[in-house]
Amino acid sequence: MNIEDLPKLGAPVNLQFWSLRGSVGESLGFVEVDEKVTRKCRRVRCRGGWKFQIIDFYDLLEWDYCVDTDQETLNDIGMDLSAVDILTPSA
Repeated sequence: MNIEDLPKLGAPVNLQFWSLRGSVGESLGFVEVDEKVTRKCRRVRCRGGWKFQIIDFYDLLEWDYCVDTDQETLNDIGMDLSAVDILTPSA
C-alpha cells in the first residue's frame, strides 16, 4: 500500500489485524492464541508520526474485554502497514 492510498486522518475505516485472545487449552489451562480481528478504527497523530486508534474505545471497554489488547496491538504496530489490512471505509 502506498502512502497516497492511506485514509485521511480521522476517517473511519474497518481494519483487520492479528491480535491475542485467551482460550482454553487441551489440558483445560489458559492459552493465548493469535486471531484475526476486525475493528472500526481511524488514523490519529502521535509522537513520531501516526497510529490507528479504535473508535469508541472507552465505550467498548465497558463490555468488550479484548478491546484493550487490540488497542495495545495497534499501538505496537504503529505505522507498519504490512501488519494490517485496510478494508472498505466504514460508515
